[in-house]
Amino acid sequence: QPGDIIVEVDGTVVADAESLQQEILKHTSGDTVTVKVYRAENNPLEAQYISDIGEGEYLDVEVNLKVVSQPAA
Repeated sequence: QPGDIIVEVDGTVVADAESLQQEILKHTSGDTVTVKVYRAENNPLEAQYISDIGEGEYLDVEVNLKVVSQPAA
């Protein structure tokens, strides 16, 4: 969902976009991975202050990977 924060891929903690990409690139199109997300009660993208986010929960989501476009070489 918009605003979900990805914190793990198949049990490996990801701290930023680069480490997320590194974990995803270990797999191929068609693989299913478990992604742990933090979902706040309010969308963090709409929050003006961190306190506006409210409480949240961690969820495991099964994701089937597929290539939507090839990265530039």
